[in-house]
Amino acid sequence: MDESMMTEQEQTQGSGAGYRVFRIIRSIFIYVLAAAIIIAALLFASSTTPDKSLFGYRYYTVLTPSMEPTYHVGDMVFVKIEKADVINVGDVITFNPSSDGDAYLTHRVTEKLPDYQGSGVTCFRTKGDANDSEDSFLIDEASGEPIPHRRGRCGYQRGV
Repeated sequence: MDESMMTEQEQTQGSGAGYRVFRIIRSIFIYVLAAAIIIAALLFASSTTPDKSLFGYRYYTVLTPSMEPTYHVGDMVFVKIEKADVINVGDVITFNPSSDGDAYLTHRVTEKLPDYQGSGVTCFRTKGDANDSEDSFLIDEASGEPIPHRRGRCGYQRGV
């Protein structure tokens, strides 16, 4: 229909009181949602607890060159908590090697030991890609720390 042939009522129908109320409610919802996302991101980023997660993902910063060339110092590793039975040899895991420490390591699984010494616990032997030898300790699923599995990464921007 030609716009000049529309009646005045048809032209103003989209700008009625109900439509204005809808637009106001929609705007308020969008602003509240945006504010909530920003506040959640700020709280997540400022948290110092190593157990923080967002939608089941945690992030850690690589502090040593033990996994080069796969991961470089300063890379951020995003991990998702996984059960030990889905982790296999060759996977990269992030773990806390000490029950009383705050440091986390990101190393590759070199050996999976299900039902270690008849205990019913799955253990892992790990090694950094750049290291000459395997780690001297085993990682177990019963250490109190869940074993996150590496899912993606990002890092510092490197100059050319």
